[in-house]
Amino acid sequence: MPWTQLVLLILGSAGVGALMSSGLSLLGSWRERTARRKELLLSKAIELAIQWTQVHMQLAEKSKQRVVIQDNVISAAEYYKELRTLLDTGALSPTFITKAAALRRKAMEKYGLRDE
Repeated sequence: MPWTQLVLLILGSAGVGALMSSGLSLLGSWRERTARRKELLLSKAIELAIQWTQVHMQLAEKSKQRVVIQDNVISAAEYYKELRTLLDTGALSPTFITKAAALRRKAMEKYGLRDE
């Protein structure tokens, strides 16, 4: 085998190896970013669920009324789903918007508040 063909074979093999390595590295970093995004969404969903529970507990204390507090796991799951929808589509789901508006309206009626 001539010397130039051997050099070309070695350089070509090194180039293919470098391309494969870069491709695998890109795939790994994409999967890591995806996992990190899901972890952050879950963390924020849990924070929102805990905050929602605390707000309801404070309202119950101040109003001296009983309130039904949803389990934090269920609230966190709902928040996670909506945060994912928000990041993926750029908007909240119509179901969530309708539910949030109904809860707001109910709370305003209960506490005698008005929109201004």
